[in-house]
Amino acid sequence: MFLLMFIITFHELGHLLFASIINISASKIIIYAFGGITKYNIPINISINKELFILIGGPIFQIILLLIIKKLNLYINENTYNEFIYLNKILFSFNLLPILNLDGGKLINLILNKIFSYKTSFNISLIISIISLPITFYIFNKYLAITIIIFIIKELIIEIKNKNYSFNKLLIERYINNYKFKKRTLIKNINNVKRDKNFDIYYNGNLLSEKEYLNLYFSTKNRCFN
Repeated sequence: MFLLMFIITFHELGHLLFASIINISASKIIIYAFGGITKYNIPINISINKELFILIGGPIFQIILLLIIKKLNLYINENTYNEFIYLNKILFSFNLLPILNLDGGKLINLILNKIFSYKTSFNISLIISIISLPITFYIFNKYLAITIIIFIIKELIIEIKNKNYSFNKLLIERYINNYKFKKRTLIKNINNVKRDKNFDIYYNGNLLSEKEYLNLYFSTKNRCFN
């Protein structure tokens, strides 16, 4: 159990260090028996590339830890060494599954956000996550896999319940902070908003800038959502 917790903690420290490099702080680190979650004080509109940078910190630290342990092979008890290698590989494989809240799922979602809208990226990521759940049985024993799948499904349900809140938060952040991205896109529906891009939108036959639309959206009781 100690080795397991050590590997998970070291992995999360990787995320934490990479976040600190770009001046992002963590609000909470949660360690579970099969993984960890680090919560950051970041806006939803943070650059996708910055979020990718934070994401790779965990796997990179885990690989570095593996290389260090292999170098110290002669000084470590054989059983301890073999257990570490096994646990490290298991956790690394599990964490890279394309399931939301795991690094693999977050990676898929960020890549999708470079192509599709924020909402579409989430929906595709959710489908991929559900399809990928059975892979857990190939990594863990049956009973542990069932436990993990139940936990993941619970987290996915929370994500589904919060998806409209998250989308509104994305819009509120833009309304308050007036983000300026390098690219703009023309959309016909507010649900087609993309991360890392400002938008112009057709509304009631008029072409509105992002700022104009959000001013209208947040200043009226009749919301502009289609």
